[in-house]
Amino acid sequence: MMTDPKEVLELCKKATPGWRRGNIAGTIVTDAIDENVFGDDSNREYYGGSLVAESIHSANRDFAILARNVLPELAQRVIELEAELARLQVALEATIAEKGKYKRALKIACEVNSDMFATSEEAMIYCIRQAKEASK
Repeated sequence: MMTDPKEVLELCKKATPGWRRGNIAGTIVTDAIDENVFGDDSNREYYGGSLVAESIHSANRDFAILARNVLPELAQRVIELEAELARLQVALEATIAEKGKYKRALKIACEVNSDMFATSEEAMIYCIRQAKEASK
């Protein structure tokens, strides 16, 4: 099974575009004329386009048309979302690293300076200021 969206997109680019229902029940047609694929295209008016497939159950026909027309867009969207996810992962890792740096600085500042203040509240305020400065 193909799961790489770039491979899916490449495959879609090679396939004949513009599939839709034909004039005859159970047919799929396209306006794309490719003699290598369709050969004699003399029945275009009868089918309503170049015949891609015939004698297909309506559910399968509708699925095939939907897949051919929508799959390229979905593959492209997956590619874009994966790139955005990678960017967000880097940003999250940087944020976590910064938070860890701030916590370490706060801990050191509190340990070093805690006996300089009359109340724990004063010590904490001082420690927070020191940690902010240290993390810049």
